[in-house]
Amino acid sequence: MKIPTDKSTLSVFLRDYDGRSRKTRGQKIEIMKKILETGTISMNGEEYKLSEDEYNSIRQLYHKYILGKWASEITLDQILKVFYSKEAKDGKTIRDLSTQFNCTDEIIRTKIETLVETGKLIRSTNPENKRQGLFFLKSKRVGEVVA
Repeated sequence: MKIPTDKSTLSVFLRDYDGRSRKTRGQKIEIMKKILETGTISMNGEEYKLSEDEYNSIRQLYHKYILGKWASEITLDQILKVFYSKEAKDGKTIRDLSTQFNCTDEIIRTKIETLVETGKLIRSTNPENKRQGLFFLKSKRVGEVVA
């Protein structure tokens, strides 16, 4: 059994967790809550401590596929941290962010609108495709507060 990374591996993981059987939605929620509370997974009879990246990945999968697509807990700080990385100098689209956070575009769109209204991000357009919005940090001083 491996740590889930996408929808298909999550379904196999939950099916095989605590005995190979079909589980109801309620049972899946209980399994995931227990994993998220303890930060450990019992794999092949041994307890395995999750790293921070593995924990965040499992949390995102839980919110997207078990609870539902609207139950994401992505914070504004998590989105802002993406813009401080070296790859962000070219700007990020809503689709880039939704792929990175493994959630729907609508969740990211509402968070981005909030960040634009507060003045932390600015919207620009891609010269190749005027309809695709690119988002950038408004100033580097914003990064000093969050980072």
